[in-house]
Amino acid sequence: MVEEPSKFSANQVGVAANWRSPPTYPNHTNLLVVIDAEGKAKQVRTAAEWQRRREHILASMEQVMGPVPLQWRSLPLDFVPTRGPADRV
Repeated sequence: MVEEPSKFSANQVGVAANWRSPPTYPNHTNLLVVIDAEGKAKQVRTAAEWQRRREHILASMEQVMGPVPLQWRSLPLDFVPTRGPADRV
């Protein structure tokens, strides 16, 4: 069910108004490839390219799951494994 715009906060409406659909990545598991402004895929080599890729990941997640709560936006999208291969049963 889609909520009416009046049920969103002013900040959420502003975010939604400025939102653009992220590019489609053919291989979602390869996080070290970024699609540039010209639509070409290339390897991530700089912090700026990783920031762009991170923005694409976040926008794709929000497309599926809805907006990330504002207080969580500043948290890093870092993967920290809690179990290694030796821990598997």
